[in-house]
Amino acid sequence: MRLYLDSCVLIYALDGAEHLRRHTLQQLEHHANVDWGISDLVRMECLVGPLLY
Repeated sequence: MRLYLDSCVLIYALDGAEHLRRHTLQQLEHHANVDWGISDLVRMECLVGPLLY
């Protein structure tokens, strides 16, 4: 099986609120043996910093 990550999953894992980060990391660990994929669009979304108004 191949799972594709979305940018929100990576953002939650790296910089989310504590409960979101914890839950996301638990789910990633639970599916650690899967073949992961990430699109070029997700890579680009993660490279861009947040917009400050």
